[in-house]
Amino acid sequence: MTPQRQRQVLVVLLVVLVAVVARSVLNLSSGSSRGNRRARVSQPLVRPGSGQAESDIVELRLDDLEQKPGEFRPGRDPFRFKPKARPTPPPRPAPKPRPQPARKPPVQRPAQPARPRPPEPTFVFLGSFGPEEKRVAVFSDNTEIFNVVEGDVFKEAFVVHKIGYESADIGWVDFPDEPTRRLAAGG
Repeated sequence: MTPQRQRQVLVVLLVVLVAVVARSVLNLSSGSSRGNRRARVSQPLVRPGSGQAESDIVELRLDDLEQKPGEFRPGRDPFRFKPKARPTPPPRPAPKPRPQPARKPPVQRPAQPARPRPPEPTFVFLGSFGPEEKRVAVFSDNTEIFNVVEGDVFKEAFVVHKIGYESADIGWVDFPDEPTRRLAAGG
């Protein structure tokens, strides 16, 4: 399109726009000068296919279309949005108890007599002396002192199994299957 052609189209559009605006202004001014804003339908309404005219005349009141001050109430406040509450699921029914199989009563074994226990040592290991291949352990029961080498029996119930620098392992003469007990020096 040439620039001259564009100007012509623009002028024609401007003239059409001015005419539309003038007509709408004239229609508004002529309607407001009457003072009566009611319009009547002059022709009766005819239903298609029936051929009869409807007897009711519909009256259009323009005053009812205008908004009256103080009547506007917003239907929704976007700042008070709350998510929809989820329906709470119904509580689960309690599980049905499973039938327990019939159990046989436990077999009662005859009570075994209490197994005898070895006596507690009533003495203290004081220490050891002598060469490494023939060490001597020293024990005391606050009345007597016992000097014992490995394998010897003392106090008629205890056997020395091993002697170290700071401890000694003792066992019992009458209970050979019991594990040995280690006694620390001085305690």
